[in-house]
Amino acid sequence: MKQINQKHLPFFGVGPIYVISILLMTMLARYLSNKRIIYIGLFEELGTIMNILALLLIAAGVMLYGLSLFRSDIVKGLKENRLVTHGVYAYVRNPIYSAWIFICTGILLLGHDIWAFVLCPIFWAYLTVLMKHTEEKWLINQYGQQYLDYMKKVNRVFPWFPRR
Repeated sequence: MKQINQKHLPFFGVGPIYVISILLMTMLARYLSNKRIIYIGLFEELGTIMNILALLLIAAGVMLYGLSLFRSDIVKGLKENRLVTHGVYAYVRNPIYSAWIFICTGILLLGHDIWAFVLCPIFWAYLTVLMKHTEEKWLINQYGQQYLDYMKKVNRVFPWFPRR
C-alpha cells in the first residue's frame, strides 16, 4: 500500500473509484436484468411499494449529498487540515459515499428486482474495506485519538444518531 505523505487528505480521496464502480455495477445489474441475461427475479406485485421506497432512497441520497457538500464546511476543513465532525458528519462519517449507496440502491429498486437486495450489502462491504485500507488509516495517522473517538461515536456508512 502506498504511504500517504501529505498534509491533508486529498479532496476526492478514493471517492471517484468507489462511486464510478458502484454506478457501473448498478447500471450493469439493471441492463442484465432488463435483457433477462441474468435475471434474479422481480417483485411486480410489490411494484408501488418498491417505487416509493426507491424514490425515498434516491431523495435521501440527493439530500445527503447536498448536505455533505453545500451545508457543511468539509471543503474548508480539508484545506485547513481540520477534522469535520459536525453537521451531517455528526451522523455519518462518509455521507457522500453513503449518498451514492442510497441513490444506486434506489435505482435498483425502481426495476422491482432482487438485485437491490444483493448489491446493497456488496456496496456497503466494498466501502467498508476501501475505507479501512485507505482514508481511515490516513485519518487515524493524522488525527490520532480524536479520529478514534469519532469512529466510536459515528457510523461509517449509514446515518444514525451519534453514540455517547
